[in-house]
Amino acid sequence: DPGLNSGMTSSDVEQAWKRLNAGASASDDYIAAGSYRNADEARAVAVRLGAYGKVELERTTLDGADWYSVNLYPNGHGSLDDMLNAAWSHGAPDALAVRG
Repeated sequence: DPGLNSGMTSSDVEQAWKRLNAGASASDDYIAAGSYRNADEARAVAVRLGAYGKVELERTTLDGADWYSVNLYPNGHGSLDDMLNAAWSHGAPDALAVRG
């Protein structure tokens, strides 16, 4: 996927998420749909996933570069696995479930 950059490790993503979500409960399950260098690509993924839960698009800066993360949170209309499958089939092939 041209929007993804292998220069950002899973540890980098986790640390960025922790900085952005310092008050979040660790027990909240969600889908980390992906992190993108291109804001338009991240927004497009977020729009496609909007029907499957609450979508949050967050910008963070790592090593001087902006990254746009798309997260999908449950809205009571499907399981986390259903949301993960939706993410995979709607433009986020590297999405993963984060279980608290």
